[in-house]
Amino acid sequence: MTDNTESTAESSRIARRTLLSSLSAGAVALAGCSSNSPSTTTDSQQPSQTEQGTQSITTGGNSVFADVQIGTTDLQVELADAESVSRVNLIDPDGELHSRTGVSTGATQVSLRLSDDWGFSSGGYTPGTYRLVAVDGENSVEEIDLEIRPDVSITGIRWAKNHPEMTYQGEDPPSYFAQVLMENTGTGPAFVEELQFEDTPLDVTTIRDVSQQILRLVPPGATVGQMTSRVFKTYSGSQYLDCDAHDEITFTISASLRVSQETPSYSRRVRYETDENGSCILSLVESSGNSDGTSEDGGA
Repeated sequence: MTDNTESTAESSRIARRTLLSSLSAGAVALAGCSSNSPSTTTDSQQPSQTEQGTQSITTGGNSVFADVQIGTTDLQVELADAESVSRVNLIDPDGELHSRTGVSTGATQVSLRLSDDWGFSSGGYTPGTYRLVAVDGENSVEEIDLEIRPDVSITGIRWAKNHPEMTYQGEDPPSYFAQVLMENTGTGPAFVEELQFEDTPLDVTTIRDVSQQILRLVPPGATVGQMTSRVFKTYSGSQYLDCDAHDEITFTISASLRVSQETPSYSRRVRYETDENGSCILSLVESSGNSDGTSEDGGA
């Protein structure tokens, strides 16, 4: 790229700044977040393109970049001095031109593409340090570093049995439904492709691996909930859970991400009992000091 191979004299004019962002994970109202089929053990959901989430990064007072908003597919850049900028380039962590946009006369905001639509297999980006370069003609005016990477954790699970306020497609869900809460405290969007369930009551019932393709976009600084029937269900077809054969079992939910090697996970312990009629009764075990379960980053 011509703008990145200027002479030493021109390069000395580049003001390098590393931006530190203060992240706050905003809780999102969660109710009936997916269109999963409750009667099967594998299904798919189209990614929601209506979920909006951005991470704002504020620059220094003397920067030509007044503000940068990192969204799910684009970067929205506000320019403090648009008169001195004719083009803005986004350079990826490998030093290659990722996207570019011209600055129209009088414009103070521009948009640069970070990712293709997440509904396609091409959706995604390389997490790491990007460079935002303001250019005037053939000269680099200013350059700043942007750390763009997701940081996803599974923070909890809401069981419909214990949360009568939960809804699914506008109605009360079956009591075995649950909502898996996923939080992205990073600076870049995340895309959860699949949830894996190990030693859940349904997994114990079927004695086989249980997973769910979800294709769920988690914007930076946001929490989303994924409805599932694959945790507390005690039957599958003609197979029924024998609670007399178990006492307490810890289950684990883990997530597969498209743009990260991490596999965040969440664990919770369940007690198995039977009532006087021989029906299976499940309950969550309140562990000392951590009644909400255990989350792990699970870095590869």
